[in-house]
Amino acid sequence: MRSSRVWLAGSSLCCWVSSGVRRCRVPLDANGDGWSANQNGVRWICAFSDEDALARFARARGDAGREWTCQRVPGARLLDVMVPLLPGPAGVALDAGSGDGGMLFPPVAGIVPDSVAVDPGGTR
Repeated sequence: MRSSRVWLAGSSLCCWVSSGVRRCRVPLDANGDGWSANQNGVRWICAFSDEDALARFARARGDAGREWTCQRVPGARLLDVMVPLLPGPAGVALDAGSGDGGMLFPPVAGIVPDSVAVDPGGTR
């Protein structure tokens, strides 16, 4: 996977189609790990489909003027490889901060690998 540094100032950046594989940008934290957030006991990896979605997220956080380091990752890899590496229930939040345009891929069977899916009772 390739990482890149992105300066948000209203230009384009995030998801593209390369050889038919949809790739998203996942912002990296200060430790170089994928940026994620915890909501009600679920760890959500934040991923963005395009530059505008990441810019909306950055503005909502008050971070629009800073440099963002991102990792380019195929969406399927996020769900099949990255989610199982996280402790506890985890999913992917695509385009967080985009209102109706955002999507959640929760830690349930059929979305993430069965080995890390949460059952209706809330346990793995």
